This record gives sequence, structure tokens and C-alpha cells, in this order.
Amino acid sequence: EDDILGRAVALKTLHPCYAEVPSFRQRFRQEARAMASLDHENIVKVYDISQNGEVPFIVVECIAGRDVGDLLTRRRGGRLNEQFVRRISAQLLHALSYAHRRGIIHRDIKPSNILLTSEGTVKVADFGIARIVEEDDATGEPGEIVGSARYMSPEQLKGEDASPRSDIYSV
Repeated sequence: EDDILGRAVALKTLHPCYAEVPSFRQRFRQEARAMASLDHENIVKVYDISQNGEVPFIVVECIAGRDVGDLLTRRRGGRLNEQFVRRISAQLLHALSYAHRRGIIHRDIKPSNILLTSEGTVKVADFGIARIVEEDDATGEPGEIVGSARYMSPEQLKGEDASPRSDIYSV
């Protein structure tokens, strides 16, 4: 609970064992910066970034709902209704289009990073390995594969640069 503004929030922390590793701290700061620059109804909002001792955390919008990965697990055979999939895909693509126009590539679109509010609104989360196109890629060395292999585009699996098309492939 944000005592000052009186709203529910969620905290994303960097695990203490990674807090002392400069590359992890850099990735965490990059995620906060990427997310904070995006103001879209289908992207989780960032309210603040701070730290508790040596452990940094990001204060984000609290989403009362579940993620698409959870829905797939609960459905027999892992299948969702076609109309439902079209509705969430449209919102997801709308959010990604917005991020791409601002030079941010998510690079880890997967069911667990697609949150659904209790009203059914999609919220894209976890920009932890996002790439800000205009900046150096702080999320990995050249040729390093970052992301969830099951949902990666072919170019990402080959260790090549991701592009907006990579996110679309993952959708």
C-alpha cells in the first residue's frame, strides 16, 4: 500500500544475490527506465524506483488478476477460446506498437508476461531484457541469447539483434 497516495502497488525487487553484480543492477535500472518511459493503458505503469539498503526495487501498478500463462495451465489441453485470444492479442499488439514507436523492444513476450486485470484488460509486464534501440544493448554481450527460448524469434535464437518483428513473432 502506498501510504502517501493511498493506492495498492506491487514491488519488483532484484534478488539480493544479484544486487552486487553490476550487470544485473544495470539491467534492472534499464528495465525501470524502459517501463517508466511508457505510458499506455496496456503496459504496467511504473511509479518509482528506489532501494532498500543495497537491494533495488521498482514500484509498479498492482494488477489484480492473473497472467495468460496461468490461464493456459488451468485450461485442459492449454487451449483458449479463439475470440478471447483475438481480444487479448489485439491489446497486446497495441501495447507493443506503442513501445516500438518509442524505440523499445520487449524481447521476452511470453504468456507469463501478459497480465489480465479482473476486467479483462491486457497489461504487458517485465521489461527486464528490453532493448532500447537508441542506446547500447545493456542486456547482454554480442551473440548472447537472452529471453525465453520457447517464445523467441529465430534471430534471437541465433544471437542476432532483436527488432520489433521479434516481438511480433513471439506474440
